Amino acid sequence: MKHYAEELVARLRSPNEWPGVGTLEHLDKLSKLAGEAMNRATTDGYLAAMLIIHQITEEFIKVLIDDAHFYTQLRLYPLPLELTRIKKNRMFGQCLSDLKSTVWFQKKKYIVDKAERLNAIRISIVHGLTRPGALTVVERDVNEAWKLYAELSFLALEAHMVLRSEFEDISRDPDWPPKHAKILRDDGSYDG
Repeated sequence: MKHYAEELVARLRSPNEWPGVGTLEHLDKLSKLAGEAMNRATTDGYLAAMLIIHQITEEFIKVLIDDAHFYTQLRLYPLPLELTRIKKNRMFGQCLSDLKSTVWFQKKKYIVDKAERLNAIRISIVHGLTRPGALTVVERDVNEAWKLYAELSFLALEAHMVLRSEFEDISRDPDWPPKHAKILRDDGSYDG
Protein backbone atom coordinates (compact mmCIF):
# COMPACT_ATOMS: atom_id res chain seq x y z
CA MET A 1 0.00 0.00 0.00
CA LYS A 2 2.80 2.37 0.90
CA HIS A 3 4.53 1.64 -2.40
CA TYR A 4 1.41 2.71 -4.33
CA ALA A 5 1.16 5.96 -2.36
CA GLU A 6 4.85 6.77 -2.84
CA GLU A 7 4.64 6.13 -6.59
CA LEU A 8 1.52 8.26 -6.97
CA VAL A 9 3.01 11.17 -5.02
CA ALA A 10 6.28 10.90 -6.96
CA ARG A 11 4.42 10.94 -10.27
CA LEU A 12 2.44 14.01 -9.25
CA ARG A 13 5.64 15.80 -8.22
CA SER A 14 7.23 15.02 -11.63
CA PRO A 15 5.27 16.73 -14.42
CA ASN A 16 7.38 14.90 -17.00
CA GLU A 17 5.64 11.73 -15.82
CA TRP A 18 2.14 13.08 -16.41
CA PRO A 19 0.00 11.76 -19.28
CA GLY A 20 0.73 13.06 -22.75
CA VAL A 21 4.29 14.29 -22.18
CA GLY A 22 6.24 13.67 -25.39
CA THR A 23 3.28 12.08 -27.12
CA LEU A 24 1.47 15.30 -28.02
CA GLU A 25 4.54 16.80 -29.68
CA HIS A 26 4.87 13.71 -31.86
CA LEU A 27 1.17 13.79 -32.72
CA ASP A 28 1.55 17.40 -33.86
CA LYS A 29 4.26 16.31 -36.32
CA LEU A 30 2.01 13.54 -37.61
CA SER A 31 -0.87 15.98 -37.99
CA LYS A 32 1.29 18.18 -40.21
CA LEU A 33 2.19 15.11 -42.27
CA ALA A 34 -1.51 14.28 -42.64
CA GLY A 35 -2.14 17.85 -43.78
CA GLU A 36 0.56 17.51 -46.43
CA ALA A 37 -1.05 14.29 -47.63
CA MET A 38 -4.46 16.00 -47.82
CA ASN A 39 -2.98 18.90 -49.78
CA ARG A 40 -1.74 16.52 -52.48
CA ALA A 41 -5.42 16.10 -53.39
CA THR A 42 -4.84 12.58 -54.70
CA THR A 43 -6.51 9.33 -53.76
CA ASP A 44 -3.33 8.01 -52.17
CA GLY A 45 -2.92 11.31 -50.30
CA TYR A 46 -6.46 11.11 -48.95
CA LEU A 47 -5.99 7.50 -47.89
CA ALA A 48 -2.68 8.34 -46.18
CA ALA A 49 -4.29 11.27 -44.38
CA MET A 50 -7.17 9.05 -43.21
CA LEU A 51 -4.75 6.48 -41.84
CA ILE A 52 -2.74 9.12 -39.99
CA ILE A 53 -5.65 11.05 -38.48
CA HIS A 54 -7.26 7.82 -37.34
CA GLN A 55 -4.09 6.81 -35.51
CA ILE A 56 -3.66 10.29 -34.02
CA THR A 57 -7.24 10.15 -32.76
CA GLU A 58 -6.56 6.78 -31.15
CA GLU A 59 -3.50 8.21 -29.40
CA PHE A 60 -5.50 11.23 -28.20
CA ILE A 61 -8.00 8.78 -26.72
CA LYS A 62 -5.21 6.91 -24.93
CA VAL A 63 -3.82 10.15 -23.49
CA LEU A 64 -7.29 11.12 -22.24
CA ILE A 65 -7.73 7.69 -20.65
CA ASP A 66 -4.40 8.13 -18.86
CA ASP A 67 -5.43 11.65 -17.83
CA ALA A 68 -8.74 10.41 -16.42
CA HIS A 69 -7.13 7.49 -14.61
CA PHE A 70 -4.44 9.69 -13.06
CA TYR A 71 -7.03 12.26 -12.02
CA THR A 72 -9.21 9.54 -10.45
CA GLN A 73 -6.24 8.12 -8.54
CA LEU A 74 -5.36 11.57 -7.21
CA ARG A 75 -8.92 12.33 -6.12
CA LEU A 76 -9.42 8.94 -4.46
CA TYR A 77 -6.13 9.10 -2.57
CA PRO A 78 -5.44 7.60 -0.05
CA LEU A 79 -7.67 4.83 -1.38
CA PRO A 80 -5.61 2.80 -3.82
CA LEU A 81 -6.84 2.42 -7.36
CA GLU A 82 -4.54 0.16 -9.31
CA LEU A 83 -5.08 0.71 -13.02
CA THR A 84 -3.37 -1.20 -15.73
CA ARG A 85 -1.71 0.70 -18.54
CA ILE A 86 -3.42 0.59 -21.90
CA LYS A 87 -2.11 -2.29 -23.95
CA LYS A 88 -0.40 -1.22 -27.16
CA ASN A 89 -2.37 -3.63 -29.34
CA ARG A 90 -5.84 -2.43 -28.32
CA MET A 91 -8.19 -1.72 -31.21
CA PHE A 92 -9.70 1.74 -31.71
CA GLY A 93 -13.14 0.59 -30.56
CA GLN A 94 -11.69 -0.97 -27.41
CA CYS A 95 -9.84 2.25 -26.56
CA LEU A 96 -13.02 4.24 -27.15
CA SER A 97 -14.93 1.88 -24.87
CA ASP A 98 -12.25 2.37 -22.20
CA LEU A 99 -12.58 6.15 -22.56
CA LYS A 100 -16.35 5.95 -22.13
CA SER A 101 -15.88 4.14 -18.81
CA THR A 102 -13.60 6.78 -17.28
CA VAL A 103 -14.61 9.61 -14.98
CA TRP A 104 -16.49 12.48 -16.61
CA PHE A 105 -14.38 15.34 -17.93
CA GLN A 106 -14.99 18.45 -19.99
CA LYS A 107 -16.18 17.76 -23.57
CA LYS A 108 -15.87 13.97 -23.17
CA LYS A 109 -19.25 13.27 -24.81
CA TYR A 110 -18.36 15.35 -27.88
CA ILE A 111 -14.94 13.74 -28.19
CA VAL A 112 -16.49 10.27 -28.04
CA ASP A 113 -19.21 11.16 -30.58
CA LYS A 114 -16.72 12.61 -33.06
CA ALA A 115 -14.32 9.68 -32.61
CA GLU A 116 -17.14 7.21 -33.28
CA ARG A 117 -18.13 9.07 -36.45
CA LEU A 118 -14.52 9.30 -37.64
CA ASN A 119 -14.06 5.58 -37.04
CA ALA A 120 -17.27 4.77 -38.95
CA ILE A 121 -15.96 6.76 -41.93
CA ARG A 122 -12.62 4.95 -41.81
CA ILE A 123 -14.34 1.58 -41.67
CA SER A 124 -16.58 2.51 -44.59
CA ILE A 125 -13.61 3.63 -46.69
CA VAL A 126 -11.34 0.70 -45.90
CA HIS A 127 -13.94 -2.04 -46.20
CA GLY A 128 -15.51 -0.51 -49.29
CA LEU A 129 -12.26 0.17 -51.13
CA THR A 130 -12.46 -2.89 -53.39
CA ARG A 131 -15.98 -2.11 -54.61
CA PRO A 132 -16.25 -0.61 -58.08
CA GLY A 133 -16.65 3.16 -57.87
CA ALA A 134 -15.39 3.33 -54.27
CA LEU A 135 -12.52 5.64 -55.17
CA THR A 136 -14.93 8.34 -56.32
CA VAL A 137 -16.17 8.91 -52.75
CA VAL A 138 -12.80 8.73 -50.98
CA GLU A 139 -12.17 12.46 -51.30
CA ARG A 140 -15.60 13.38 -49.94
CA ASP A 141 -15.42 10.92 -47.05
CA VAL A 142 -11.88 11.87 -46.05
CA ASN A 143 -12.78 15.57 -46.14
CA GLU A 144 -15.65 14.84 -43.76
CA ALA A 145 -13.29 12.82 -41.54
CA TRP A 146 -10.77 15.67 -41.64
CA LYS A 147 -13.37 18.13 -40.33
CA LEU A 148 -14.27 15.73 -37.51
CA TYR A 149 -10.59 15.24 -36.73
CA ALA A 150 -9.97 19.00 -36.58
CA GLU A 151 -12.86 19.46 -34.14
CA LEU A 152 -11.98 16.38 -32.11
CA SER A 153 -8.28 17.23 -31.80
CA PHE A 154 -9.14 20.72 -30.54
CA LEU A 155 -11.59 19.32 -27.97
CA ALA A 156 -9.19 16.56 -26.88
CA LEU A 157 -6.32 19.00 -26.42
CA GLU A 158 -8.60 21.34 -24.47
CA ALA A 159 -9.76 18.48 -22.21
CA HIS A 160 -6.16 17.36 -21.71
CA MET A 161 -5.09 20.87 -20.72
CA VAL A 162 -7.99 21.20 -18.24
CA LEU A 163 -7.03 17.89 -16.60
CA ARG A 164 -3.38 18.91 -16.61
CA SER A 165 -4.31 22.14 -14.79
CA GLU A 166 -6.08 19.96 -12.20
CA PHE A 167 -2.83 18.01 -11.72
CA GLU A 168 -0.97 21.32 -11.29
CA ASP A 169 -3.52 22.54 -8.72
CA ILE A 170 -3.26 19.32 -6.73
CA SER A 171 0.55 19.36 -6.89
CA ARG A 172 0.58 22.93 -5.44
CA ASP A 173 -1.91 22.09 -2.70
CA PRO A 174 0.03 22.13 0.58
CA ASP A 175 -2.53 19.75 2.10
CA TRP A 176 -1.97 17.07 -0.54
CA PRO A 177 -1.24 14.32 0.12
CA PRO A 178 -3.21 14.25 3.36
CA LYS A 179 -0.69 13.91 6.18
CA HIS A 180 -2.83 11.76 8.43
CA ALA A 181 -4.60 9.58 5.91
CA LYS A 182 -5.56 6.17 7.17
CA ILE A 183 -5.86 3.41 4.64
CA LEU A 184 -7.94 0.34 5.43
CA ARG A 185 -6.07 -2.76 4.29
CA ASP A 186 -7.66 -5.93 2.95
CA ASP A 187 -6.98 -7.73 6.24
CA GLY A 188 -8.90 -5.08 8.24
CA SER A 189 -5.86 -3.31 9.66
CA TYR A 190 -4.92 0.29 8.98
CA ASP A 191 -1.91 1.89 7.33
CA GLY A 192 -1.05 5.46 8.26
